[in-house]
Order: sequence, then C-alpha cells, then structure tokens
Amino acid sequence: MTPAALTGAVAEAVAAAPADGGLGLPVPSDLALRPVAVGAGDYTCALPLQLAGAAARPAQEVAEVLAARLGATPGISRAAVGERGVLALTLVDTVALAAAVVAAGAAYGRSRALDGAHMTASIAGDLATAPDVPTAARRVKDEALARIAEAAGAHVTWTGQPDPGEVLRDGAARVEESAASEAASTALSSFVARGEEPALRYVLTRAPESTATARRGPVAQPPRAPGELAERHPGAPNELEERCRRVRGEAAFEVRYACAHAHLTLRHAHDLGVDPDTTEPGRFTDAHERAVLAAVAELPDRVALAARRRDVTVLTRHLETTAAAYHRLADTGRVLPRGPEPVTDMHRSRVLLTAAVRTTLAAGLAMLGVAVPDRM
Repeated sequence: MTPAALTGAVAEAVAAAPADGGLGLPVPSDLALRPVAVGAGDYTCALPLQLAGAAARPAQEVAEVLAARLGATPGISRAAVGERGVLALTLVDTVALAAAVVAAGAAYGRSRALDGAHMTASIAGDLATAPDVPTAARRVKDEALARIAEAAGAHVTWTGQPDPGEVLRDGAARVEESAASEAASTALSSFVARGEEPALRYVLTRAPESTATARRGPVAQPPRAPGELAERHPGAPNELEERCRRVRGEAAFEVRYACAHAHLTLRHAHDLGVDPDTTEPGRFTDAHERAVLAAVAELPDRVALAARRRDVTVLTRHLETTAAAYHRLADTGRVLPRGPEPVTDMHRSRVLLTAAVRTTLAAGLAMLGVAVPDRM
C-alpha cells in the first residue's frame, strides 16, 4: 500500500463512519486526510481530533470507529488508537511501497496540493551572466520554487529568460560596487566553465536572502571529490568562496554523490543478476532500511510543504536527510553480494530500496533545476 492508497483508505473509513458507529460526520471538502509518516510503514493520523467537534463525540470514540474499519483494510496490519485519539497505522508490506516509488519514476513526489494555482516564472539562465552572487541565488531559487510549485500541482507559465528589469535594477544599485560585481561575475563564470554549475546551483538554493550580508558560518573541510567547489579562484569574493567551502557546500556534494552512487550500485546489481523485481513482499526490518524508506516515503509531503511555504530549503533539507540515510545503509557493505556469496532476499530488497533512493533524489534534484548525475 502506498501513502496515496493509505490516504484513500482513511477517506473511505471517514465516509463509512456514520454507518459504522452512528457518527454524523459532515466531512469538510478541504479536510487534510493524509497520514503523517513517522517511520518505515508507520503512520499517525490526527483526523479524529478534527472530526470530534462535527461528530459531537470525544476524539477517542471517533478514533475507535475509524480504527475498527482501517484495521480490516487489506494492506494495513495494525490500526491502534493512541493518546488523545490519534490513530497509529502500520502497513503490512513496505517492500511494495518502495516498488511503488520506483514505478512512479520521474513523477514521484508530485501531488495536487496547489491544484488550481497559477504563476509565471522564468528559468535562471546561464549563471555565468549573473551580475553578482545575490542575483544568481535569487534567480536559481525563483526557478526552483516554480518547479516545486509545478510538482505540487500549480500551473506554471515559463518564460525563456530572467526578468531583464532585474538586471537593470541591480545595475543601478551596483554603480559604486562595480569592482566587487566584476569579481563575483568572474567567480561565477569560473565555476560554470569548470563544469561545476550543478553543484553551484544546489549551493545557491541554500543561500540566505542576502549572501552579501549573511552571517558567516563554520568553514568545513574541502569536499571529498577533487575540485568539488573547493579550489580557490583568484579574484573571487569571500562570500562565494566561503559559501562553497562551508557545511552546506558539503551537502551539495553529498546529495549528488548519493544519487550517483545509487545509480552505479544499480548498474552493478544488474551485472550481478540481482533483480529487485523478484523481491518477496514483506517489511523492511533493519533500522537502516527503515530509515531510508521513511525518508523516501516522505518526499511528496516535503514537496507540498515547500510549495505552500515557498521555501526551497524544506526540500533541500529533506534530500540531505535521504542522502544521509542512504549513505549509512551503503556503509554497512551489505547491499550487494560479495564474491561467491549467493543472492538473497536481503540483497534484492536493498537493491529495490537503492532504486527508490535514486528515484527520490533524482526527482528532488530535478525540481531544484539541478542536473541529475550518473557519476561523480
């Protein structure tokens, strides 16, 4: 059962509540039915608290009526009533959830949260042409927000280039800062020329509203990939240098590296004959597996939240959480068989989980306007 199917099951339970428990429930059309993931295949739903007033019954009683029907729903192994009437739901087959993510492909993470909304947006264009770092960051973030809104169901009309008025306004404000502007433009051009634009775009989505006045954060060690946003550039302003060398610069590498690592793992699995499509139904029980699946399953909610809040970092933080969970799983060294070791269900299920991670990270990076890497 997928999160969408679980949402449908909750909606059906609410619709059947008057007959099941004699509850008169005029359900509002805008009621949030979607359960919240709290683990791999584990969800909570506070819907009874919202329905208690309409039913003129305690939330605990409303929850018991809903739990009785949900507990008998195929795909749900447990429906319990927690404190204050909150429902706790557990899925039977979490392997199927990972398979559903993979099957969704590039469309994974999309929703109807902003259905009916309309907006106009422009692509960020060539970052090398941006007059300064704040302008480049603003362009990248505006494009990413529009892509996220589109993924959440909004209708976006795309224009070809950034608003030319933006350049004029920025130009007027930079008359006394031409030297700094030229240095910033040179630094941006240097990153683009070196083929590091994808990482630069990711870093800029995490930039504060004014990178020129942002408080300096702790400087991290250079990323592990040689030349990955770490080489110093003559004439580059400190703001861009520090931005690309601090912890958030590391995040740009970690997310893209996890995506590329998952891709290469899947290729290796194919060469070894490990077919995730033959994975037996069941539940992921290992703590690392559950952490990965919990992060993967949450992407649609994170995208919808980022769209509603117009906050790109809601998505970037989630991608970083997903990448970190995947790295911990990969570090166990038990994803693929070694040497003469036979292929087991554990290998097949973890390869399936790896495919779900690749799907999730690729979908998220695409929403940010960042190229999806196959290798690093």
